[in-house]
Amino acid sequence: MKASQMKLGRSQKVTLAVLLVLMGVFYYLQWPTRVRPVPTPDIAVQLPVSGYTVWFEREPSREEHVAAGALTGPQQATNWQVNHRGINMLVQELVYSEGVLEQRMRQVMSDAIAADQAGFEGQLISHHSQGDAQVYRLQQEGGRTFVGVLMVHPPALVKVGIVYTGSERAARAQAILEKLL
Repeated sequence: MKASQMKLGRSQKVTLAVLLVLMGVFYYLQWPTRVRPVPTPDIAVQLPVSGYTVWFEREPSREEHVAAGALTGPQQATNWQVNHRGINMLVQELVYSEGVLEQRMRQVMSDAIAADQAGFEGQLISHHSQGDAQVYRLQQEGGRTFVGVLMVHPPALVKVGIVYTGSERAARAQAILEKLL
């Protein structure tokens, strides 16, 4: 009997159909492009005064500001900023006069959190210490989230702000925070 003349019985057809469906489901679940890995930030920037290293998803823009005549505020501010695929990230290194930050550390950190809360117009949903950093989260009604991190290394205060919406972006923001802290 030739292969072209070979006929399948009813049970063989059902078995073949079930096997094809199972193979299709297996390949669908195992296909590598179905589940995307969370990208990790791979651009490192060493902050010049504090010495901290901050990781970005792409090359940030940089701006420097000098605050002449400020007695108790920062004398210099350097900003690094990146907007990439739905995540906005701003890092500020605020440099104070010798001894000012140590005397006013609690007040400066409290003022920074209050300024972010007023500027973002969100509700404080968490605030905790993690190592030598203060980490806080603000939430807006629409689901937009702000994660702030304050780190002190006198004479500098480093302020990191990450704004995002959505669970996919939350995983990316968490990857940035894990490399930072």
